[in-house]
Amino acid sequence: MGDTFYRFFFLIMKTILSIIFILGNLAASVGQKHDNFWIVINPTWDNAPADPPYPAVFFDFTNSPPIVSYVNSLYSLNSQGLFMSDEAGTPLFFSNGYSIYHADGTLMLNGNGINPYPLPISYPFGYPGIAMMMGLPRPGKPGDYYMLHLQWGWDGLYWLVPDLLLTQIEGAMEQGIGEVTVKNKPLISGAYWLEYFNVTKHANGRDWWVVLSDANSDTGVRTFYSLLLGPDSVSTVNTQIIEKYGPVTERWNNHIHPRVFSPDGKYFISLDVRDTLNGIRILPFDRCNGILGEPVTFPFPAGHWGAGGVAVSPNSRRLYISNTEYVFQYDLYASDIASSVDTVAIYDGYIDSFGTTVFGYMHLGPDGKIYVNPGAKWTNYVAKHNQGGMECSLQRRALELTIPASGPPYYPNYRLGPI
Repeated sequence: MGDTFYRFFFLIMKTILSIIFILGNLAASVGQKHDNFWIVINPTWDNAPADPPYPAVFFDFTNSPPIVSYVNSLYSLNSQGLFMSDEAGTPLFFSNGYSIYHADGTLMLNGNGINPYPLPISYPFGYPGIAMMMGLPRPGKPGDYYMLHLQWGWDGLYWLVPDLLLTQIEGAMEQGIGEVTVKNKPLISGAYWLEYFNVTKHANGRDWWVVLSDANSDTGVRTFYSLLLGPDSVSTVNTQIIEKYGPVTERWNNHIHPRVFSPDGKYFISLDVRDTLNGIRILPFDRCNGILGEPVTFPFPAGHWGAGGVAVSPNSRRLYISNTEYVFQYDLYASDIASSVDTVAIYDGYIDSFGTTVFGYMHLGPDGKIYVNPGAKWTNYVAKHNQGGMECSLQRRALELTIPASGPPYYPNYRLGPI
């Protein structure tokens, strides 16, 4: 697989890597551009080729909107890939959930064997699911990185999500340098069903809070964990059971979507696309002690396909929720958040060669725009993200892709400072 992957990334990088290095060096004074490049490769849609080459999409955020590159790849992955850059925006490494590679495609030293739990052979391209892994700079250790990853499993009947693992990369100071020194270290192990995690900065502006929950439908208990990642240690600081959060469903019917923190780290926001009573949950978060507050809950406006997305504007005021057919905006500063709802986009019925161009997953890009993935060959984005109502200016089908992107990558707010 290493040789094949090398050829894959060689095809991508030989045409754009030299430009990226130049732009990355020019951007060095800005810093914290770890999310400067996204990669989306998805062989699972109906019209996907059975054999390589596979079409891939590369987003270059040295410009806004990003430059989109189209590349034929000899290798593919499933739903999400982690692509990590240094603080100047220079590409460093990549993971498909099974291995970690340098950006030029060569296997990183000790980089194989990530997520060792065996999966069905129907996932040869990469790890299934979205929002399953995230890269973080190791606090106070230039060139070192943490990779957090949820480990999936399969018992023959059900999917399992029992473990949150940590893998550590050291010495990744430049292209082709670095090695994996800690692999698959359990942070939470043997859970019933770990729901999506997300990450924000500690109040000191250096360390990382990791927040997630274990939903046990046998006991009906959902347990939240707040873990603190420092330079040399990981500790579980808080364990909470939040009764007002809502009921626990069977794991095969768990529709909690990827969670988000507001960019300022003050709110942890969760979306359950099948809960039309309390599907939107906004929990205050204390960046000093890692404690979640009592949630504000209100209905998720279920769409036709039972899917959606969530994102928050860069000023941490505007909450955006999609339900495939609509995009809604809420004011997090309002005394009654639910009543502040405004409809900012309605699906116009457009169908391209890959299917409907509805509103799906969302992610706040490093350029401050909110990208709304329709699952087709187009990406929408919210151009004036901090503005209220229709002034936010959602741009439909603003970026054309070569494949239907299954989901954006998963990054925290690297630029958040201390309190």
